[in-house]
Amino acid sequence: MGVVHGKARLGKPYGVEQALARAGERPACWPAFPSRPTMRLVAARLFEQLTCGFAGRWSRFELLNQLVEELAVRPRAIVVDEAQRLTSECIEFLRYLHDHPRTRFGLILVGGDGCWEVLSREPMLRSRIFRRVNVTPLTGEQVCELMGTFHPIYAGVEAEVLLLVESLRARQPA
Repeated sequence: MGVVHGKARLGKPYGVEQALARAGERPACWPAFPSRPTMRLVAARLFEQLTCGFAGRWSRFELLNQLVEELAVRPRAIVVDEAQRLTSECIEFLRYLHDHPRTRFGLILVGGDGCWEVLSREPMLRSRIFRRVNVTPLTGEQVCELMGTFHPIYAGVEAEVLLLVESLRARQPA
């Protein structure tokens, strides 16, 4: 179980995606939740994404049983972006699923401002986090070093140009 957090627009989901790809993980499950979801909604969305099925009118307890069965089949990764939106009950639900003796999945919680504050309030979760990564903005020197390896078009480009591109585009809202 891991947490990747930091300010908005630093590429946290992209970084997680790249790390999973380098680790040879099949595409991860990325369920999305609105602010303050219910446990039943978390269970239903997760079930629907994992099985490409419809959760129907099952209760959260029936969904829990189905999720345990599905998550016991093979190892996989589940990434929850905007994890700071989760309630204590939803965090506990995910922790329970992760700790279940039959399930086999890595749980990565990704979030922006306030994410670590929300997650670290949960002692049962905090004690199980294997790795916490606080993402911070790159320095100008790091940008210049990285951009040359990011794409061949940037190799050999002067630092001033790379920093101009970074300041004009990377910090702009999409």
